[in-house]
Amino acid sequence: MVARGARVVGRWPTAGYDFTASQAVDGDDFLGLALDQHHQPLLTEERIDTWLAQIQAELLP
Repeated sequence: MVARGARVVGRWPTAGYDFTASQAVDGDDFLGLALDQHHQPLLTEERIDTWLAQIQAELLP
């Protein structure tokens, strides 16, 4: 879709996550918000709030 002009929003850094592979990774970013309810449940609410503010800014410049 990007090749046809789509703009990707909501990328999220992979830093702070411990994983071996994901199809949702492009470079140093996830293609969307990644939540780890099993290993990092205390970070979920903060990550969601931060990501929502980020995509709002990306969609409504």
